[in-house]
Amino acid sequence: METNKYNLEIRIRGGKLALDDLDVLQHIDTETLDPDERRVVELVEDDRVEITESSFRDGPCRVYRFRTEDTEVAKKYGFEVEETRYLKYINVSADLEGADRNSVLAFRLQDLVKDITMAITLLATPKVELTDVDWDKRGGWTLIFETTHEGAAKAYGFEEMLLPGEEDYEPTPWAAEQNGEVQS
Repeated sequence: METNKYNLEIRIRGGKLALDDLDVLQHIDTETLDPDERRVVELVEDDRVEITESSFRDGPCRVYRFRTEDTEVAKKYGFEVEETRYLKYINVSADLEGADRNSVLAFRLQDLVKDITMAITLLATPKVELTDVDWDKRGGWTLIFETTHEGAAKAYGFEEMLLPGEEDYEPTPWAAEQNGEVQS
């Protein structure tokens, strides 16, 4: 069973102190802080919360980013759930170059019909979203679908996934298995 990860970003306008620095916290009176600053201090001091990025300045604001797997903490402080995102690419173009025999042409068109049928099915599937339509002069049109619903992703053969907290997509376990890849 996969554990949910929750993320929270807090921006404090004009924040001068790095409240995620424990040395700083030892030398300030937290009672003089505004409510958002006190909230940051509470999160920094809570062992169930991880600081995912040290505080940094973004224009006039100091930004703090936190993550937790604790649902109670997430609800208390207003964290957002970070879920695994699954992607599926469907190419809706057919390469008819060299398909001079009826059997070859029929085979390629049947593949195109399968792809179009899958695209129509995904467009009608709840919890699956068309996120992009891409054109490439060599490959034609590609439809890119996304879902956070693992059951739908598995049922419809989504090929890639982006795990919570990661930046790079990787093959889904079922796509890797189908391709003979070993998952770590």
